[in-house]
Amino acid sequence: MTSEYFSDPEVLRRAVERSPFGRLGNAGEIADVVLFLCSPAARWITGQSLNVSGGFVV
Repeated sequence: MTSEYFSDPEVLRRAVERSPFGRLGNAGEIADVVLFLCSPAARWITGQSLNVSGGFVV
């Protein structure tokens, strides 16, 4: 969804600079959270809003 937006090197550079991890996240990192939420380990989690941004949104 963001490939066209981040195809501009300057936009990408600024986003990476603002990220606490110094990089952008990837689909696998989002999938990890989805898998966790679908697993028995998350059975007691209800009605939450999870911010999966690597600290970009605080």
